[in-house]
Amino acid sequence: MKVVKAVLLTILVAVCAACTDGQKTAEPEHEGVFYKVEEGEQTVYLFGSIHIGEERMYPLDDVIEERFEEADRLAVEVNISDYETDQEITNQLMSAGLYQGEERLSDYLPEETFEHLLEELSFMPGQEDMIDQFQPWLATLMLTQQAVMTTEFDPDFGVDQYFLEQASDQDIPIDSLEDIEDQINMFTQTPQDEQIKELELTLQDMDGASEALEDLQQIWLDGNEEAIEEMRDQDGETATHDTLALDERDAHMAAEIINYLEEDNEETTFVVVGAMHLVGENSIVDQLEQHNFKVTVPSDD
Repeated sequence: MKVVKAVLLTILVAVCAACTDGQKTAEPEHEGVFYKVEEGEQTVYLFGSIHIGEERMYPLDDVIEERFEEADRLAVEVNISDYETDQEITNQLMSAGLYQGEERLSDYLPEETFEHLLEELSFMPGQEDMIDQFQPWLATLMLTQQAVMTTEFDPDFGVDQYFLEQASDQDIPIDSLEDIEDQINMFTQTPQDEQIKELELTLQDMDGASEALEDLQQIWLDGNEEAIEEMRDQDGETATHDTLALDERDAHMAAEIINYLEEDNEETTFVVVGAMHLVGENSIVDQLEQHNFKVTVPSDD
């Protein structure tokens, strides 16, 4: 599933271009962004993830690992194990992401830009006609896949994957807060001029992909909420549709989490979502607080 995971990390994160410079530490503490919400006998832990990583990131802080051991249920953005094969997800991406009829990507890009795209996607030899059918958002996903594959980062060491494997090993039920269709719709509904702008920016930044991913990882390792919120705010300055889509996704996931909190049994739910979903205005945490839920930082007790 590695290739599909690399594509999905772009859908689930989509923040690398906004990364700021991070300060490197030799032995990072894996604290991350971590919250607790209680309502009656219900407890929900909210852990902000990064969807790629390295083996050195594990194990996580004791307090995070211990709280997960309390969980009766894991909830993630999308449980990709619900999909039987890579091809099932690939078919959905291609169905949504290819131009139909005579329309082609090269109709909308300068010749030099299209040639640059073909060079960066050289891992798809002989597929120029196929690439020309890509809508800009799909081309951007493929570029990001390529960028990740040329670094030391691996979706198999993403935080989501780590907890999915832990839950599977311990027979803990796994819920999806969204589905692939919801996330693909975020891209298909983006105006084409914004898609093209994002594609052009991604092409410009390909040489710096490894450094950007290192910065993103360090921001996550530090639990640097200020930097994460800044990324969310920068998104708002440059991509109005993307920001609205992020807000809508967070409202939907917050509603699902409220459903957990309002259940009448005594259960603990451990939620793992991209860290940017938990920080800033209209984030999941912000929307829970707007609904008068008290969000705290778990103690070491």
